[in-house]
Amino acid sequence: MKKSACSGSSMSAVRKTILIMKLSVFFLLLAMQISAVNYGQKYLNLKESNIALQDVLKKIENQSSFRFYYSNDVLPSQKLVSINVVNASLDNVMEKVLEGTGLHWKEINQNRVVITDAETKIRMVSLVKSINGSVMNENGEGLAGVSVTIKGAGTGAVTNESGAFTINANVGDMLVFSAVGFIEQEVKVPADGEIHIVMIRQVGQMDEVVVVGYGTTTRRATTSSVSTVDIGKVASIPAQSISDGLQGRASGIIMTSSSGAPGAKSQISIRGGGTPLYVIDGVIRSQNDFENINPNDIADFSVLKDAAATAVYGSIGANGAILVTTKKGVAGKPLINYSYNKIWSQPTIFPKKMGSFEKLSAINDVYKAEGSNPPTPDSILQYYNNQSKPFVYPNTDWQKVGLNSWAPEDRHDLSFATGTKLLTLYSSISYYDQGTILKTDNNYNRRLTYRINTVSNFDDIHLKVTTGLDGFIETNSIPNSSTASNFSQIFSHIQNKPPTALAYNNFGLPSANTILPITLQSNYLLCRVITEG
Repeated sequence: MKKSACSGSSMSAVRKTILIMKLSVFFLLLAMQISAVNYGQKYLNLKESNIALQDVLKKIENQSSFRFYYSNDVLPSQKLVSINVVNASLDNVMEKVLEGTGLHWKEINQNRVVITDAETKIRMVSLVKSINGSVMNENGEGLAGVSVTIKGAGTGAVTNESGAFTINANVGDMLVFSAVGFIEQEVKVPADGEIHIVMIRQVGQMDEVVVVGYGTTTRRATTSSVSTVDIGKVASIPAQSISDGLQGRASGIIMTSSSGAPGAKSQISIRGGGTPLYVIDGVIRSQNDFENINPNDIADFSVLKDAAATAVYGSIGANGAILVTTKKGVAGKPLINYSYNKIWSQPTIFPKKMGSFEKLSAINDVYKAEGSNPPTPDSILQYYNNQSKPFVYPNTDWQKVGLNSWAPEDRHDLSFATGTKLLTLYSSISYYDQGTILKTDNNYNRRLTYRINTVSNFDDIHLKVTTGLDGFIETNSIPNSSTASNFSQIFSHIQNKPPTALAYNNFGLPSANTILPITLQSNYLLCRVITEG
């Protein structure tokens, strides 16, 4: 693993953002090309006159991925064909070339086409064929270890790491799909011989699979204290970081908020201990890397709370460990997901403040109770009460002057998954923009997160190569005033400002007593690029 950290100006951030977007586009195009190998070349262009039927079939094979299977005894050697088609489907082409021959054709699977006479066609229906398919979970990820059996027969198969399987069965046979923690499904074998299903997780399953650092096990089999989190529920929460979304989702995890400033992250501890160990895709990473991970990129999330962490990671796991596995691509059709969240958040409680008349009257009452003359005469109090002279005797609500009721947030998430049996790819990009309740346009937290995961399977030599590229670019701008240097101090200053201080003069301009958070603090850029392999 290589790590690099950099800081610079906003212009540097723009250049890095453009570079990352170029890389993402490159990998997306690569993935689309991979997909095209499987799904392209379905339309044919032919212009031939009086050529043998066998030669027409060879020309179709040369310009497409179709392969023809037939007996020389069945195919008439003297049959001449004339055809002129542009962007024609295989159906249209075969209808023309086999016209008047009495022959039948059928595409089985993987672009294999069988040509037979009428009697052979009837016999083909009962022939055993190779059925290919894939099994995925609700998040579009391939499921490994799913049992695939023919109902009423003893034959079966098991899905590989990508969720793919191959089984010999007849058209019309009933296949049964079963796996621990998922609802059993039955699917009839279709005529095209391809099956793609989505397994639904069982609610309240007690023997769920958990990640324990050295591999996977079941909750019933492990003696360690392990918590799992339904990451699908966390990803849907409108939280600015993964730690905020975990609040109350896993037992033993304690979240401590540092501040309400944009981009502020919560501190995580397990059972009140120190900073836990963060392991992402089997690699030890920093807390900052974990905090900036896109929740939509997470496939599995587990928490080790006791000796299970130290047994694997030694003393560095003494405070527990958080294990994260990110999503990988799946073999099959490309999967594109996009989501947008518009969020409006507000403080749980706004302090209820006294107005000028209430505050000065309370002070007068204290003086009167002590037998002293009140500092504010009744003749003056009436102006604070009726606000007939607001610029001389103001009644300023500093919360309304300096704070909005709501803070806006926007989040865009785009992911792309595809692949073949040899290579799978998953890529994503996420943009998050968080504002504050301060009445200024100069405060925000903006974060661009990206991830690219590839898995190459070399089954012939029993080798699997996994590569990953992820990182984030984050910019924060927090305003300050002449009397406050950070978000918390600005908020405290607004709360402590007396209502008798004038905020704006009669021209609508800030008065000499007005101290608002309108001075922009210098921006800072945090850029980290993590490459692992």
